[in-house]
Amino acid sequence: MTRDAEWLVSMLTAELDLRPPRSIEAERVRLESGKPILLRDEAGRLVAHGSLRRLGRGWELVTLVVEPSRRGEGLSHRLVEAAVERVGSTATLHSWTKSPALAKSLLDAGFRRTRWLGLAVGAHLSLLSATRGVAQLLRLEWRRTAHQIINLGRYKLYVLDSKKR
Repeated sequence: MTRDAEWLVSMLTAELDLRPPRSIEAERVRLESGKPILLRDEAGRLVAHGSLRRLGRGWELVTLVVEPSRRGEGLSHRLVEAAVERVGSTATLHSWTKSPALAKSLLDAGFRRTRWLGLAVGAHLSLLSATRGVAQLLRLEWRRTAHQIINLGRYKLYVLDSKKR
């Protein structure tokens, strides 16, 4: 699992749109928890990762990352399908992205683009985002923080409603 954690830290470090990486040990513990969605190649190497986070009565699909050399192979589609299966048909699932490839995967899985999840979820997300931004600044992650602020308007919200499945 240490090699998986090293891979994830390198991907999170390179992808400024994603959450900042934790230490290799912290990422290893998280990977071993069984919570993340992991896709491996034929040799057993980690090539794609996705995480779900509880948000109110629904779930948020966060931190999707695919090995750059494996992009275009449908791995994001497989991550989204696995997330939908894991959440089940009774909960709403949403995701924010500015990636056209991920947006296509979400739309193909039945998500719809929307602008608003409601006041409670919006307030919760705002608090989480502010907390993350402050933490990034305290860790002197100027480049990541600036990148995320500059691109804030480019992120689009996609929702898979439990009522529509």
